[in-house]
Amino acid sequence: MGCTDSKPKQQKKPAQAAPATAKQQQQKQQQQQQQKQPVVKKVTVVDASPRKPSDNGVEPIYMEPSVTALSDPESVLSPTVATPTHLVPGRWVLYHHPMSQPSRSVAWYLAHLKKDCFLQTVDLLAGEHKSMKYLSLGHVAQVPLLHDGQNYLSESSAILKYITYAHEGDESITSSHLFAGSSPATRAKVNDYLSMHHTNVRAFTTQAFSPVVFSRPEEREAVKKEALERVRPQLKIWDEILKKNPYVAGEELTIGDFLMVPEVDQLQVLGFLDSFPHLDSYVTKMKKIDGYEKTSEGFYGTMKAMGMTA
Repeated sequence: MGCTDSKPKQQKKPAQAAPATAKQQQQKQQQQQQQKQPVVKKVTVVDASPRKPSDNGVEPIYMEPSVTALSDPESVLSPTVATPTHLVPGRWVLYHHPMSQPSRSVAWYLAHLKKDCFLQTVDLLAGEHKSMKYLSLGHVAQVPLLHDGQNYLSESSAILKYITYAHEGDESITSSHLFAGSSPATRAKVNDYLSMHHTNVRAFTTQAFSPVVFSRPEEREAVKKEALERVRPQLKIWDEILKKNPYVAGEELTIGDFLMVPEVDQLQVLGFLDSFPHLDSYVTKMKKIDGYEKTSEGFYGTMKAMGMTA
């Protein structure tokens, strides 16, 4: 009978791979880094504006921003925006949307001044404002955007001030008096309002208006009641202010009023101003200012189509 060795047999060790060279390690690290980095497309943007070409004559290349919601950023913008054949030397273009309150403010002011300006609608629901062709104009995904033939401005308060300063003393513009305020004190009050507009009036009117507009018809009354209670304190404050002063900055009609009314008139449509007679009277008075009706047709038409009484 044979004997069995009690010691376990030694297993052969697998052959070890030769150590990677420094060049191979560097290549491996580069591959790993490339896999981690997101792929960024470069898009050649054709700027449709009549601005002068760059000094070296090379068409600019822009890095594509985050527009993941759009399957094809290049094809989203309508041809009239991408290639505005309506542009003529000296003619202004306002890119806007009829349901955008800041857009309505600027359009209304331009109409009141009887300024020759082409209104180009940007379809926000289709994402035109996020397309590369639109971003190449003003570099912001928002409306309004004003092009005066040379410059692009995208903040409504800055646009209103620019329009005013650019046409002070211009006899060719009707009602071209100082809508920024005729005295240093009034101008200070106007600037005070413009500075806090977005965090005050625009903020609380949006908090009240948006939930109602996007609510279901069967839930709308309950949502309206809740929204009104949410902004009642702010409405009361402005009702007191306009009880003492006919306009936002005091005794004079200024660009502050053109900026404020398209925010507050939304709440008047919803019936929120019924308990605030001075604010309600102010909005009604302002709606009679030349240019308001023409530039508000899109807003009231949309509200009517949604079943809301205007």
